[in-house]
Amino acid sequence: MHDESTDGRLRLVTAERSGTPLLVLTGESDHEAVGALDRALAEAARRDGADVRLDLSGVRFADSSLANSLLRGRVALGGRLLLLDPSAPVVRLLDVLGLRDLFAVHAGSRPRG
Repeated sequence: MHDESTDGRLRLVTAERSGTPLLVLTGESDHEAVGALDRALAEAARRDGADVRLDLSGVRFADSSLANSLLRGRVALGGRLLLLDPSAPVVRLLDVLGLRDLFAVHAGSRPRG
């Protein structure tokens, strides 16, 4: 497991479960804080095969910077990027921007344990 905090507002924990990358993003996401997510998604894109699960349940604030990071990840990973349990701010952001249908969104599927 790897934990990368950006500036105290956003925390990214990366792990692997059964060979599948799991990224857990919590806190407030803005233009100054998405670099860690960009790096983690780019790293995951360099690996072959497995879906990349991104748990967004703990995101308390999301702006267009997060949307842009997710779009970059989608391009790099194609259909392998799965958004798990997006919080209300993330869902609102995706809906306002008309992006929700571009992503595989799984509510209620956050891995436990």
